[in-house]
Amino acid sequence: MATQENGQMYSLAGEFRIKSELLRRNIQCYITYGNTKSTDIIIHSKNSNKYKKVEVKTTTITNEKKPNNFITSFYQKFKTEKQHSPDYWILFLQDLTVNEDRFFILTHFEMSLEQAKRNKSSDQPWDERAFRVIKGVDNVLIKDIIQYENKWNTIKV
Repeated sequence: MATQENGQMYSLAGEFRIKSELLRRNIQCYITYGNTKSTDIIIHSKNSNKYKKVEVKTTTITNEKKPNNFITSFYQKFKTEKQHSPDYWILFLQDLTVNEDRFFILTHFEMSLEQAKRNKSSDQPWDERAFRVIKGVDNVLIKDIIQYENKWNTIKV
């Protein structure tokens, strides 16, 4: 049976897994720690001394749990378009039943579009999208973000 503690462990494991993938691609990065952090991973450019922020969302398939989505809480967190936001979203699907990892890499803008499509609010301005989901929790379906799978070249430092 999945517990909240398991969920926190899977999330932290996801952050380390993403860090590993970024380092493998020669992208310098750091995990941030804490219960109320606003960024999961910081990417640092050696050349320009600039930083980019990454939001990591992990969903895990186990024998007891077979999710088909990622919980994003997108418009619950980002109520305005100008609000301080991550540069990138990396959604990590960890399938423990077949030991397979899948990655979906989106810019913050792409994530906003995908979330709006999921919420059937693409034709509305940002603030109205956020107001519509004041109750509940945003999520995106895996089948709707397939085009972002393994798009590591999205990340520009």
